[in-house]
Amino acid sequence: MEKEFDELKEFLGDFFSYKKNKITIEMSLDDLGMYGDDKRDFLQSFLQRFNIESSNLDYDKFCELETFNPIKNLFFSKKDDKIIKISINHLVNVIKSKKWHNPNSIND
Repeated sequence: MEKEFDELKEFLGDFFSYKKNKITIEMSLDDLGMYGDDKRDFLQSFLQRFNIESSNLDYDKFCELETFNPIKNLFFSKKDDKIIKISINHLVNVIKSKKWHNPNSIND
């Protein structure tokens, strides 16, 4: 297994208390139960821990808003449908390149 994948599993396990042996390369942060502010906090820590250049990262594309508006929910579709999932494979590729790129932009 790749060194970067092992380091990421270790970081995920420590950060989110997820069982490291259950994490697979095909999973997404959503599969691990990470949403909204938790996902945003994780990404910020991930970027810092792995020293990733991230000037082009738009968190709103990847992190759901944690607001509750029952009227809006009745009349409009969920905005979450537009949220782009981040795979473990993508994060491994970001670690390798040391620069954030959007999923699917470089063989993710």
